[in-house]
Amino acid sequence: MSEIFTKSLAYLLLIIGGYCLKKTKVLQSKDFHTLSTISINLTLPCVLISIFESFYISIDWIYCILLGLVMNIILISAGYFFTRKRSRSTQALFMLNSSSFNIGGFVLPFFNGIYPATSIFYASMFDVGNAIMCTGLTYACAASRLDTSSKFQFKDFFKRIFSSVPFVTYVIMISLTMLDVHLPQGVYQVADIIGSANIVIIMIMLGLMVELKIDKEDFNDVILHGVIRYSILIICALLIYYFFPAPLIGKQILILSIFSPISSIMPAFSAKLNCKTSVYAAINSLSMPISIIILSTLMTLWN
Repeated sequence: MSEIFTKSLAYLLLIIGGYCLKKTKVLQSKDFHTLSTISINLTLPCVLISIFESFYISIDWIYCILLGLVMNIILISAGYFFTRKRSRSTQALFMLNSSSFNIGGFVLPFFNGIYPATSIFYASMFDVGNAIMCTGLTYACAASRLDTSSKFQFKDFFKRIFSSVPFVTYVIMISLTMLDVHLPQGVYQVADIIGSANIVIIMIMLGLMVELKIDKEDFNDVILHGVIRYSILIICALLIYYFFPAPLIGKQILILSIFSPISSIMPAFSAKLNCKTSVYAAINSLSMPISIIILSTLMTLWN
């Protein structure tokens, strides 16, 4: 139990540290883009590579992979549905930030040392489906809403998908796994060392995004986002608990996983699509503390 609170406190302190660095002018808000570029193109891909060191695909895990895919599709659809009468930029923002789960960069480090590796694998399998969506497909769907042409272009859609370094990394690593090809041990070790910096970068990014002042319109959008995301997550958590084909520990891991923060890649994608900074900054700033509180509470109750 003490380890749960220690990790929760460490993450919150990093967010506060990022905010303090901004307020003392050591870092500036614009440095968020530099850090997000490092995360997307270096540390996050390394996190993904390191995950595959002990990764294997079995028919038993297919349901978890499908759950990761379906959860993202539901949340993307909900984000679009509730903003369908708003501007295309708002639609793209909600599609990006209503969906996705930060498993590799938050949940797995959070679980490490608390749950056995065999049970954590449920989260890893869930992350396969989740990552397929959030590292490329979700961005492509959101970007397509900003395309004013009436004709959908598959060429542009796939170009957007494969412009994402994390998505390409996932495709390569899954392909190697299916071919039963393993990288040298040293590659995984180096990737793990570099990838371990990702959680620190993400927390500092969130601290840089924190804005204590928010206007009424942005506040309403943040509240709408919270209602959409967390009402759906609560319903899905109940469905997982009562109907998902897994032992109790597996169901608990999956429920904790869906209450994880929004993927760290979404603020970067939001910036790339020129979405309203104040809204996605507030959404992502709140996402991490909310998840820490929910996960810490549930893990304390279950342990």
